[in-house]
Amino acid sequence: MSDENKEVLKKAHLGYEKSPNTGRKDTNANAKSWVIQSPGGDVYRINNLKKWAIDNEDIISPIKPDLFSSGIRDIKRYLIGKHKSGSAQYKGWRLLEWSEENKAREGFPERKKRKPRKQKMSEEERLKRKREREKRRNEKKRLEI
Repeated sequence: MSDENKEVLKKAHLGYEKSPNTGRKDTNANAKSWVIQSPGGDVYRINNLKKWAIDNEDIISPIKPDLFSSGIRDIKRYLIGKHKSGSAQYKGWRLLEWSEENKAREGFPERKKRKPRKQKMSEEERLKRKREREKRRNEKKRLEI
């Protein structure tokens, strides 16, 4: 890897760490908001479930953070019907509500949306373009002779 590429990568990593949209932050662009209840009845309002689980390992112990966040996401899948069998709790923890929007991002500018994919061209258009290509090829061959 060239020195120039290494420098570009360093700058990209610095931007990644500084940005509120990336990394293990409550404001991560892909993070969701959750309301969960502990086995003891305490209610927690969370933005970025995995980060919360890592930061609060003492509260969720003896469950490992990865398993905890996975278990809560499994409850969500069960409740919305993506899993036919499952449970409404994970080791005593209950999911009370969730939001696909991250509440910590309120007031942030909206994320850029991807441009929709181009629609496939109609069969008629495809055949028209094919005929045009064939005409150009034939014309080129005719000029070579």
